Parts: sequence; structure tokens; C-alpha cells
Amino acid sequence: MLERLCCPVDAYLLLERDGKLLMLRRAAGAAYAAGLLCPPSGHVEAGEDALSAAVRETAEETGVTMDPDQVHCAAVVHHQSPSGQARIGWFFAAGPGWSGEPVNREPAKHSELVWIDPSAPPPDLVAYTWAGLRAYAAAAPYAIHFQSARSPAPSTTSRAAKTNSRSLRGPRARERRPICRSPRGTVRVERSLTELQKGGLAFGPPKSDTGTRTVAFPDLITPILRWHLSCFARPGEHGQVFTGPNGALLRRSNFRRRTWIKALAAARLPSIHFHDLRHTGNHLTASSGASLRELMARMGPQQHPGRADLPSLNRRAAA
Repeated sequence: MLERLCCPVDAYLLLERDGKLLMLRRAAGAAYAAGLLCPPSGHVEAGEDALSAAVRETAEETGVTMDPDQVHCAAVVHHQSPSGQARIGWFFAAGPGWSGEPVNREPAKHSELVWIDPSAPPPDLVAYTWAGLRAYAAAAPYAIHFQSARSPAPSTTSRAAKTNSRSLRGPRARERRPICRSPRGTVRVERSLTELQKGGLAFGPPKSDTGTRTVAFPDLITPILRWHLSCFARPGEHGQVFTGPNGALLRRSNFRRRTWIKALAAARLPSIHFHDLRHTGNHLTASSGASLRELMARMGPQQHPGRADLPSLNRRAAA
């Protein structure tokens, strides 16, 4: 009979701001991972749930306090060191809009705060942390990180470690849609969803050849997009980013009734069409200095409004 696994449970909290993640550098004299980087984290205590532990440890180590409702689960990592010691790590992430200025509240435990680029992690990360960030960047909810005997220590980031990631639901994590890792994010438009006369939904090509295009989006929304993908998007490379409350495909009438009209009322906006935001976005792009050719390529369809038309469309959506 196999021996049951008994191991420590750790809780991490990822704080993202301006595309960077907060790390703490462990003190030089630390018994574990001395001098290496890891997020605010700690052990889950007896009688405590993992989410509460992540929020508690973050407040103790950085002074940043938040309600558990502001936090979502980003990934779970099953880690095993070369010596065979196992750990389970719950990686949580703060949703967009968290506030507070992190400080080093435990200088005996940590030497400094460091903001890192998750798309290009530094080499001095704790291996356990590296595995969690890799899963987080790939929107993979679950990762296995078993380090090989070639790794010199449990606290190094040896790329020789045997690392697998697989999703808890749906396709394997390697099949999931990648999170944009370039300084400038892009979205590729290759197909459209059409609502048929008999009520069905069907995917097909865009209305015209120019409808197939690559559209850039600002860095400002990258953290929000990553949060949305981890919470609401369907799994798989071709999984829909925006779905209904039960995960089904969006229908225009349901979206308008359940979401759009309520959003307009909450924002105190007049009765405008969702499609108007497309013109608003193009007007803002024009205001930043884009040429008419660039605007035409961005909008896609063959019938493009001239530059003079854009301000009036923008005024309608922003009225």
C-alpha cells in the first residue's frame, strides 16, 4: 500500500502593478532560499484556509491589507525538491484596483522589495516561485514541479528541473491561450461569431479580408486581461474570452439585457450601442497621432469612416 503524502501547505499572493509583480528578497542569513526572490507568502496554519493565510502573510510582510473578495486563485503548484520533500503551494492574485504602498515590514526576514517583469523573470527566483509564475503567465490553474537530482538545491531555479503543467479542467495547460508577454499586447482577429436566424450560433471568417487583422491594446489593461482570463475565460487555445454567466457563448440579446443596459445605468450614460465603443477606441487612437491608413487597418471592415467622422462618433459614446 502506498504511503500517504503529508506535506506543508504554502500560500502566496501576487501583487501586480503597472505590469510588474512584487517580490521580497529573502535575507542573506535565511535558513531557506537565502538571497532569493519570492512573493509575499507563508505557511497555512492549523485551522486556517489558504486564502486567509495569503492575505494575512501579505499584510504581515508588506503592510498591504485587502478583503479576501479582492483575491482570486491563480494557480496551485505541487512541488518536490531533489531530496523528495513535497510542498503544495496556493498562488493567489490580487484583482485590479488593489491599493496601498508595500513596505518591508520584516527586515530581519527580507532585505528588500523588488518589482519584476513576469514575462522575463530574473534568475534569482526561488524555484518553487518560478514554477508558480510560469503557471500564472500561462493561465494554467495547476502545475507539477518535480526538481531533478541535478538541481544543486531546492531553492535554485535550475531549468534542468522536470516541470509539467496541466489544467485541472479542460485541455492541458500547454493548449491554453497564451497571455501576452510582449511590452505591447496584441489581439489577433481571425474569425467571428454569427447569430443565425433560427437562433443558432456559428463561427466563420470575418466579413471581409481586411477583417482578419492584429489589433494592439495598451499595457494599462494587461493586468485586467490576465485576471479576466484566469477567472472567466473558457480553457483551450480557442476558448472564448467573454462568455455568459454559465460559461456558454454570448448572445447579443442576453448580453444587452443582462449586462450592457445595467452598465450604462451604473455609469449614467445615455442609450448607446456597444459597437460605438469601437469608434471611440479608434478616435482615441487617432488622437494619439495614428494615420488614416493605420486607423483603417485597425477597424477592419472595408467601409471605414473618415477621420472627420470619428469625433462625432466619439461624442455620441462619451456623451
